[in-house]
Amino acid sequence: MTRRRVCRNDPSGLSISMGEDQRKRKREDPQDETRSTSSLKDSSPSKPPPRQSSKITVAGFPWQYLKIRLTTEPPSALEQVHYRNAINHALQEAFGAVGAAHHVDLLDFEQDSQEGLIRTPYKSLPTVRAALSLLHEYQSKECRFDVLDSSPYLFTFACNSRQWSSQHNQHP
Repeated sequence: MTRRRVCRNDPSGLSISMGEDQRKRKREDPQDETRSTSSLKDSSPSKPPPRQSSKITVAGFPWQYLKIRLTTEPPSALEQVHYRNAINHALQEAFGAVGAAHHVDLLDFEQDSQEGLIRTPYKSLPTVRAALSLLHEYQSKECRFDVLDSSPYLFTFACNSRQWSSQHNQHP
């Protein structure tokens, strides 16, 4: 005895007849199922493949720039070499050899004010900033680093609206 079954999900509305012996073979041989369904798929109208969405990835900034100031007690002026060494010492003390491996460039240094401009990879920023904040002693003197400004653009350090005064804008 054969039974008729109608596939409701089939857009063509074709009916499929399947006997008891075919059902047994279907349970025993899963490859037979793929053959029979593939022939049904071929008979139905083909759908266009789903539209591929385009994905745009915006890379982060490669560098982060920090303007920092070193304050020592008792006050003393460090030379550029010692200032750079103090930054490396801060990384070494806070995070060991792994911390000291972070790349830091000293781009500008003013000996009078003990301010420096450093550049570090963007991914190293949290580590470098934490190390500078944790430094409390260098060459047996109490000291601290203050982060005055931070930006991914070097140009932002060229003009600072906080230091602007109206007397610079006056004409003779």
